[in-house]
Amino acid sequence: MKKFIYFNLVLWLVWQWLFSVATPMLQASYPSISQPPDSLYTHQIYRATSVDGLTFTVGNTLLLDHASSPDAVLHGNEVWIYFVNGRLGQEGIWVARQAPSGFEIMEAVKLDGVVAKQAMNPTIISLSDRRYRLFYGDGNTILSAVSEDGLNFSSESEVNIGAASDPTMVQLTNGNWLMAFVRGAEINFATSTTSNVFTPMQTTLSNGGGTPELMALSDGKIRLLVGKDTLKSYLSQDGGQTWQAESPAVSLMNQNKVSAKYPSILAMADGTWSLFYVVVAEPSASTFISGAVQLQGRTNYIGTKIFLGTSDCSSLTADKSTATTDKNGHFEISVTTGQSYQCLQARQVGYLMGQKNLPSGDIGTITLLGGDVNGDNEVNIFDLALIAAGYGSNNPQIDLNGDGLVDIFDLTMTAVNYNKRGPIQ
Repeated sequence: MKKFIYFNLVLWLVWQWLFSVATPMLQASYPSISQPPDSLYTHQIYRATSVDGLTFTVGNTLLLDHASSPDAVLHGNEVWIYFVNGRLGQEGIWVARQAPSGFEIMEAVKLDGVVAKQAMNPTIISLSDRRYRLFYGDGNTILSAVSEDGLNFSSESEVNIGAASDPTMVQLTNGNWLMAFVRGAEINFATSTTSNVFTPMQTTLSNGGGTPELMALSDGKIRLLVGKDTLKSYLSQDGGQTWQAESPAVSLMNQNKVSAKYPSILAMADGTWSLFYVVVAEPSASTFISGAVQLQGRTNYIGTKIFLGTSDCSSLTADKSTATTDKNGHFEISVTTGQSYQCLQARQVGYLMGQKNLPSGDIGTITLLGGDVNGDNEVNIFDLALIAAGYGSNNPQIDLNGDGLVDIFDLTMTAVNYNKRGPIQ
């Protein structure tokens, strides 16, 4: 009896602490998820290669789906692509690196520790001190940030060129930097000796609705690509003061899909060139159901089971999962065109179930709430008691945030969600 009283007293004290101190802190740490523009979902990134930097051969191999505005950089011996993620709920600038089997998505770029969901149109440069400087737009202006690892950036001040978008940068032979950017219907230019403080130039070119990309050639000349449905190219022999249209212009050979939006040039270590660009896929009947599941309190979302059924949700059984999420929470299920699906559920041990009725195409992102350790789809006193009883252990069934220890953070998450029920719609 004494042990029972002592256990309940400890549980009550923890409860009081959770609601008075820890709960407000935890609630503030979970930002809401907004949605990116739907049009980016149809964007796809392809690659072309060239020996002379003028004639490129297209590989016609899809590198990244639902991805736009690429900019590539050599990170050691690896090619990293910075891009705007077009998946619903996964907005912001993300990074993919080249792997033996193709490009694999790593994670979203963080600015001052937070994913900047409104960041767009990235351009990345390597600095002499082995850091990276990222330029990006927020819809009105161009901003910059620096990083040592290429993933976690510290914000700098707004680039002093006024309203602008779609930046691109190259270093000139004299060590200075040249930036091109879009303002209205024109491409404008600016120079810098430091790569972060710029002096605007008077030179302008019509962008024709396309986006610019600068290319520093070995003979000191600068090439400017403007990508839209096709590529246009211009050449400058005076550091961007004047430009002449090239004839013949840069061309893409062996191209199956006519599009060259958002071009990005990368000089490879072997002296060749790689051109990354965007193709807009034709809308088609949905042959997949996809989305993302995030887990409250975690940063790795791998392993959530996805259940899909043609009948109502009450008919889905827990032993017939259709897919599981990757570390970014993504899942994609191939489905029969024309088939009507009634219910999709996302289930993870220790979390309230997520549910989507009549799922089709990309269903967006759902965040599962933690604390349901006994699996009754409700967070209540029984869950708190189980976590308290296993406090200090490494029991994965009650280690909600997956850090290898059942501790105050797991209790706090449960308290935050007390009395909440699933399924989360």
